[in-house]
Amino acid sequence: YERPAFKFDENTDSHGFSVGYSRYTKGEAGKVGVFGLTGEVSANFDTREASLVTVMAGGVAKARNNSYVQPYVRVLGGVARQHVNRRNITNTTDASFAFNAGGGIDFAFKKDSRYAIRTGADYVNTGFNNQRQNAVRLTAGIVF
Repeated sequence: YERPAFKFDENTDSHGFSVGYSRYTKGEAGKVGVFGLTGEVSANFDTREASLVTVMAGGVAKARNNSYVQPYVRVLGGVARQHVNRRNITNTTDASFAFNAGGGIDFAFKKDSRYAIRTGADYVNTGFNNQRQNAVRLTAGIVF
């Protein structure tokens, strides 16, 4: 049995960024609630002239029972656009429905602070060229 190597594969992996906004319901005594709506725009690029852009929105739930460590889960749906140009031989653009389910943990800087460091993982499902693609997206960022 050989363990799979956890390393970047230029044939299948990409780097990118995402920007999101979440709005939570009001909780007890005017505090921020547990459930909310979230929207996200992301773009990924690989080293071989391919890109994937997604625009999604959906629901989010965040556990606020611990002031410093706050796990969250979310489910998003929207659209995705993929463009692939391989050495000017293959040049295609396609759009599809996109689905995202995942979660992570926000590590707050101090008690009751809205600023945090976020780590997370998402399952991302898209459909290009009449096939469904299944991917995992690992994220790290700042919450403010």
